[in-house]
Amino acid sequence: MRAVLALFTALPVEWDGDDLDRSWLLAPVVGMLIGLVWFVFHQLTVGLVGPVVAGAFVVAVSAALTGSRGFRGLVGLADAMGGAPAVPGAPPMAGVGALAVALVVVVEANLIQRVNLAPEMIVVVPLVARGVQALLLRAGDDMVGVTPPSPRAKLGLGLVLLALLALPIPLHSLVRPERLNGPLDAVGYLTLGVAALAGAFVVGGITRAWTMARFGPLDPRGWHTIGLFAEVAALVVVAVRID
Repeated sequence: MRAVLALFTALPVEWDGDDLDRSWLLAPVVGMLIGLVWFVFHQLTVGLVGPVVAGAFVVAVSAALTGSRGFRGLVGLADAMGGAPAVPGAPPMAGVGALAVALVVVVEANLIQRVNLAPEMIVVVPLVARGVQALLLRAGDDMVGVTPPSPRAKLGLGLVLLALLALPIPLHSLVRPERLNGPLDAVGYLTLGVAALAGAFVVGGITRAWTMARFGPLDPRGWHTIGLFAEVAALVVVAVRID
């Protein structure tokens, strides 16, 4: 557990680099924990400040919890693509990278506030994103700096990921006020979760292919950008379906 916490969050967790293959099974669990934080903070703030500000607050909390790994990866790739000059003393988020991050933040905040009929579904978004990010790490991605999951670990990871898609079902009863609960039954939750997973996997795969075609072998920037775009794709599916 310490390995995936160190890889996907900014928590002060020490990891010696060993036994990562079995730890990959818990990548969706870490995503689930992040998703639960999203859900809790959304529920605590939506009634006080409204859905728009609550969405922005959730994005800010998520960035703090994950160490902005996805945003930092996007900054690096966008600035490299835009040819941003390396000016001594310039702020780390400048030029094209800053614009790209600003766009993603606005999109995510607005999508979260659109999930107003079934806010418990937002817990699925980081869960799916972390699972897809781990599944799309392959042998040969040595520049990422971590050993990719073996085929057996990927199978187990996928099964854990599918099982956790049922998480919104028990969360349904915790949503307040109750009028925000959407007309989703158990099958509806699972169907929407699978759709979010499929969208995240497709967009994550496209991001991986484009990143490697544009910049060469996958590195930490590209890998975390894959996770960020998979997260946005899952959020789009959830928001469009239940808005």
